[in-house]
Amino acid sequence: QMFAHTLVFARQERPFLPIQPNPYLPGAPLQPGDFFAGRSEQLRFVQDSLAHASRSSLIVLEGVRRIGKTSLLNQLPGALAATHLAVRLDMQGHPAQDEADFLYALADEIVFALSEKGITAALPPRTEFAESPEFFFRSRFLRSLWPLLGDQKLLLLVDDADLLPQRVADGRLPADILRFFHTLRQQESQ
Repeated sequence: QMFAHTLVFARQERPFLPIQPNPYLPGAPLQPGDFFAGRSEQLRFVQDSLAHASRSSLIVLEGVRRIGKTSLLNQLPGALAATHLAVRLDMQGHPAQDEADFLYALADEIVFALSEKGITAALPPRTEFAESPEFFFRSRFLRSLWPLLGDQKLLLLVDDADLLPQRVADGRLPADILRFFHTLRQQESQ
């Protein structure tokens, strides 16, 4: 068939130009202050979700390994500093042997995060968590923090939360630990 124009296919070779420095190199998760690129939409989603929540919210960041979930978690304390005190709990490095150890270590992380903001909170003795860990953590420890936070909310950032069911399966945490966190989220306004 005849065409009015001639069509010529030509391959144009373009040299590879690497991005320097490449912000997407796999390796250690990015820390606050590191160059953080490509996740602004997800960061804004978390900020908006927490800002417009009438009650406590649950947000799950899910994705394959090495995609940047931990790097995003590391950016949240700074991005939400005006409204939330973020406490990061890394389940991979959390060697708790039982529920009392787990909740005591969480209390320790909270006290440390508060101290970094210049807020002094007392870490109760470990023995006080032994008899009734959930009761003591919630009724004695957490509720003692609310006056210290003012208008801010406590934000728990659990990295590798998918390890919680494994801790339940191997007997280190009770089966109702997730129910406990669900209850906290529903009933504690801060």
